[in-house]
Amino acid sequence: MSGEYELSSANMQMAIITALENANATCPDNQSFVPQSILWQRIAEPEGGPVLEGDEKERMYRCFLAALVGKKNSVALFESIEDPETSEIRWRLRPQTPESAAMYLSKGDKPLVRQEEPPQQIEELQKTLVSLRRQANKLESDNHQYAMIIDRIKRTASPEVRKNFEFFESLYSFIEQFDHSMSDIEKHVKAIGKKIDKLEIDI
Repeated sequence: MSGEYELSSANMQMAIITALENANATCPDNQSFVPQSILWQRIAEPEGGPVLEGDEKERMYRCFLAALVGKKNSVALFESIEDPETSEIRWRLRPQTPESAAMYLSKGDKPLVRQEEPPQQIEELQKTLVSLRRQANKLESDNHQYAMIIDRIKRTASPEVRKNFEFFESLYSFIEQFDHSMSDIEKHVKAIGKKIDKLEIDI
């Protein structure tokens, strides 16, 4: 694990969704627009999390912008307005409708669902997909945070502690390789068993 581990675009979208939901937690309609600067601050400086700096922060900011406007499903997830006086851009989660659900479930120019499907079915499928993606992306986001924290600990730790980290990583690698070897052995044993069964049938 290293500091070069980056959030994927999908994972960043999940982080943005969570930040918008948290920002609007006290609003009755949960649909207030959040200034982009505040939204970015919530992403880059999570409470209790590591503070990003330099190139690492710049890479994450590019990923942040790409997740908002650069992905095929960005328009289905996020809605923006521009303040005419300050030119400040504000964001919120796009209200979920059959139309936005169809956008979310599309790939390129071809929808993944038939247009004649009932709106209720589209909404249910969309909610299921969002829920599954949230769960998967949250795990990846947590792993990202843990990786950054561990990497920072390793950088500031004493040589003895770093040596313990290296030993743990080598041991973990050995366990993974051993697990793969055992899986291969199990496959071979099953294959031999099938051959023996076939011979007994032929006899």
